Amino acid sequence: MDLTATVTGSETESTTGASTGEGSTAPTGTEGPIPSPRSCAEVLIASPGAADGEYTLYADGDPARPWQAWCSQMDKEPAEYLILPMSGDGINFSQYVSGDTTVRTMYSRVRVDPHSFLVEIGDQTFARSTGQAMAGTIVVASLAYAVAMDSTGHLPEHLGLGNIDLRGTPFTVSSTTQWSVFGFNADGSAAPSSDDQVVDLQVAGASGYIVPTAVDPGCPCNAWGGSLLQLAYTL
Repeated sequence: MDLTATVTGSETESTTGASTGEGSTAPTGTEGPIPSPRSCAEVLIASPGAADGEYTLYADGDPARPWQAWCSQMDKEPAEYLILPMSGDGINFSQYVSGDTTVRTMYSRVRVDPHSFLVEIGDQTFARSTGQAMAGTIVVASLAYAVAMDSTGHLPEHLGLGNIDLRGTPFTVSSTTQWSVFGFNADGSAAPSSDDQVVDLQVAGASGYIVPTAVDPGCPCNAWGGSLLQLAYTL
């Protein structure tokens, strides 16, 4: 199945919370950095005035367990985002197909709790969306991370697709049993690969969706989300 289908409609992008460019290194000139900060808040405590940017954080404060985070809103309430090195067509995206229209949301960073490593899948601060379609009475302009939707009813073809790709990070998806399929006449699956660092999602149905929760969201789109995707530090 083609994971690089052409999308239609307008394109929107949100990158609020970053005051420096993509791929920048940790800000310089900070004072008294602590050896193994677990969170962006700890970075800020050790280095008052630290700017938004890329920092090395450490799982459980263990110097042997580093990971690269983008610290956002450092002048307000610091927030951690896992940087996703893998990008391109068919990588780190969620897709909804309705008729001949495709909505696709592509992620370059995802909001993550630095202690539990739960991903807030609805945070689209560092996401870009294309297309717009209807799901019943709902106008779908974007989708949460780690989901897929299809309302074409073209069984057995699965047109709702999604992808999680954590290669280049020390994280894996802890279990593909996190996903549930909902909707009318729906069928879907979550297929892991690359030692559980990659998960490919697919779903089909007259109104079907696959989501990393056992609770039916109705539509995993637009502002819907929650701390629902569990990652595991494996290196």
